[in-house]
Amino acid sequence: MHDISRDDRVVAAVVDGSGRNALWLAWLDGREAPRPIPHGEGDTPRFGRNGEIVFRAFDQKPGFLYRMQENGDERTLFANVRSATVGMVSPDGKWVSSISSENLQMLLYPTNGQAPIPISPDLRNSRMRWSRDGKYAYLSIQDGQSSAFGLGHTYVMPLAKGSALPSVPPGGFRTEAEIAALPGVETIAYGDVAPGPSRTVYAFSRMTTTRNLYRIPLQ
Repeated sequence: MHDISRDDRVVAAVVDGSGRNALWLAWLDGREAPRPIPHGEGDTPRFGRNGEIVFRAFDQKPGFLYRMQENGDERTLFANVRSATVGMVSPDGKWVSSISSENLQMLLYPTNGQAPIPISPDLRNSRMRWSRDGKYAYLSIQDGQSSAFGLGHTYVMPLAKGSALPSVPPGGFRTEAEIAALPGVETIAYGDVAPGPSRTVYAFSRMTTTRNLYRIPLQ
């Protein structure tokens, strides 16, 4: 459980001597020694904006989302996420994507503590990512129960200047056709796409299957 910043630092959740998860900061090139983050008891850390770290903690269950400065100051609880997979923080630091482990619903949580916004309540197994420049949101929809999101589609949605949210209808997208109909949307024929340095460069998962034919005697 880790995240990498734009300046090649890494924040990771490390199991300490007591068996709890503790957050650590380090440089990928080793220019500085790794150091623990004060008050960083939690997991799934993500780099936010302006020196913030967003992470999940289990104070008394269910899980809670916190944000704090990299020196451990200003630790603030902003969301109750129950049992959920924490996704990505938007480039402006205002939103965190999360997938519920109970019903696979994908929500965006505002880091200011307001109510979350449903993105795809009926399109299960989805992910939201953003381009680094904040100009596009990537909504990936898995097809069926295939592993690693290898099958499905990803919709690249242009964002208005100053906004990290696409034009989401009230209650979220009900069908993929609603997403594809948004102005300027492009479709990628893979269900797991990670944005690269430009819109036309991305990484993706692809599944391949190899089968063998056998013959056996009937007697």
